[in-house]
Amino acid sequence: MIIQQALKEATVQLSKVSESASLEASMLLTHVTGLSKVDLFLKENETLLEADYQQFKVLVERRLKHEPMAYIVGEKEFWGLNFDVAPGVLIPRPDTETLVATLLALIPDADFKGRVADLGTGTGAILLSILSELTQFQGVGVDMNDTALDLAQKNAEKLGLSGRVQLKKSHWLDNVDETFHVIVSNPPYIETSTIQTLMEDVKGFEPMSALDGGEDGLDCYRSLLESAYDKLEPGGLLLLEIGYNQRQTVAHLLQNKFTKVECFKDLAGNDRVLAAIKAHEE
Repeated sequence: MIIQQALKEATVQLSKVSESASLEASMLLTHVTGLSKVDLFLKENETLLEADYQQFKVLVERRLKHEPMAYIVGEKEFWGLNFDVAPGVLIPRPDTETLVATLLALIPDADFKGRVADLGTGTGAILLSILSELTQFQGVGVDMNDTALDLAQKNAEKLGLSGRVQLKKSHWLDNVDETFHVIVSNPPYIETSTIQTLMEDVKGFEPMSALDGGEDGLDCYRSLLESAYDKLEPGGLLLLEIGYNQRQTVAHLLQNKFTKVECFKDLAGNDRVLAAIKAHEE
């Protein structure tokens, strides 16, 4: 099979499940062959190895069943870094980069020697992206998912950050003794009744434990806030990712123990991150 023809056939097939069929076909073939997109173009009239062609067809079939591209190729870019991903762990989203950008805007001193905790760290994308920018920070990532912790450790090693991060199995910060200058989290916040309206790529493959926020979407915010408050330094900073319609409800949960609650929007103009300062104890 000629490369050009293989891509053309796959693009037609993938157009049934994706608006980026041509791009996804190229991504799958580069993954199989190890060739760059430029090489695919330059060698479009060359013949694929039969083994590569058969593997390519297998991957196309997986995508036709709505399996996310990130799970198929095993990685996802976030904050300009490539993170290993795997089934059973939430795939990092571009919208979540708003959390990283917000923190960097609120901590202008890149030389500040601080400690940051990431609650429900998953792949480690948020935490490791922060550490890649704030080079004097140390970080702790917690999760109850063993697969996630293994994946986050692998990503930390791949990015050369393992010396500045600890990964612990813990329900929020219950098993963590130290305190932090910054705590971040992208908790499950989708209302249970909304789950079935999500794209098949999401509801059919990604872990419900990382998506379902309970009846009103606020269960995890309620449970993590006490832990976060107890483990924040006085005047410490809390940043939470929120759903586009959760600004007021989550802000209400924060109002008793946190001050200077401020909302930041993502690139699409949706409310995405709430930042708050731990109120000083009386």
